[in-house]
Amino acid sequence: IVDRLVDVGEPVDEALTPVELAARSDPMLVPLATRYSAAVYGGHADGAEADLETVDSWFRLRYTPPQRVRAALTPRSLLRRR
Repeated sequence: IVDRLVDVGEPVDEALTPVELAARSDPMLVPLATRYSAAVYGGHADGAEADLETVDSWFRLRYTPPQRVRAALTPRSLLRRR
């Protein structure tokens, strides 16, 4: 979620956890962020496929096709310093 938001030019507060960032961006993103955290810190992420589809739908609704193409061709998330 973080990388995709960065790629479309959304500001990202790196001090936030993935769940906090998702909650601030849109409640639709919270389930996937919660599963991501569970997978990273707890070792399991059952049901993530449905949550990923929800996030993909959210991106298609929120961003225009040109914005999504620009994000795919110029992935800011790969260029930023970590």
